[in-house]
Amino acid sequence: MAVEADFISFASNHQRTVIPAGLLIVQPDVAKLIVRDALDVRPYLLRHLVDDWGELSEKELRDNAHVILHGGEIFSSYAVSESLTLWIMSEWDRRVTTLALPPAR
Repeated sequence: MAVEADFISFASNHQRTVIPAGLLIVQPDVAKLIVRDALDVRPYLLRHLVDDWGELSEKELRDNAHVILHGGEIFSSYAVSESLTLWIMSEWDRRVTTLALPPAR
């Protein structure tokens, strides 16, 4: 609950969100980075919610623009550092937003 309230406070002091976050699901690998203070997800989550989807291909950007109007999963990818990428996905009904790391290569 404290994390939720903290994000709401953060978001209210910034841009108005375009899509709702819904329930936030943080995958265990992301949670470990948050707990170690190695990753602050708030600026990336806020970018995702205001239609700044990070480092995507032109096709992925078009796909996101289409699903905003017609429904579907919204996908964002952020290069946090040279060795760390954060993925954020909002489900088709916007009830759930998941924060994850891409699979190891």
